Amino acid sequence: MANKKMNVAAAKYISFTSFRTDGSAASTPVWAVPFRDGYAFTSDDTSFKVKRIAANPRVRISPSTFRGAVAEGAEVLEGSAELLRGDDFLAVEKLIKRKYWLGWYIAIAPSQFFARFKKKTAPGSVAILVTLKRGE
Repeated sequence: MANKKMNVAAAKYISFTSFRTDGSAASTPVWAVPFRDGYAFTSDDTSFKVKRIAANPRVRISPSTFRGAVAEGAEVLEGSAELLRGDDFLAVEKLIKRKYWLGWYIAIAPSQFFARFKKKTAPGSVAILVTLKRGE
């Protein structure tokens, strides 16, 4: 069994890996919270990860550092991703705010505030739910 620092449930940051149409992997660190039968996080509706999920829902998650580095021997979980909007998005956003409250108010809240004036999609306008394969 992986130690606490190397397992997804205990991780502060998670490396989220989605796959391009050519099959190559693209990873990014995210803040994630347990949601339903998996893990969820918020993203900008126009991000590349959202576009990749629309083309291929297969994903992988691992505990990581703030910069996305995954330690050797860290837990790697496979699953599928789906986009959540409306009430589901709001539920995930509320959980993210609760877990990462200071970071959220420093990093996310200002960009959402200014996006409203520019009439652009604000970061965090969609939630992504990663449902793990059975037995994970």
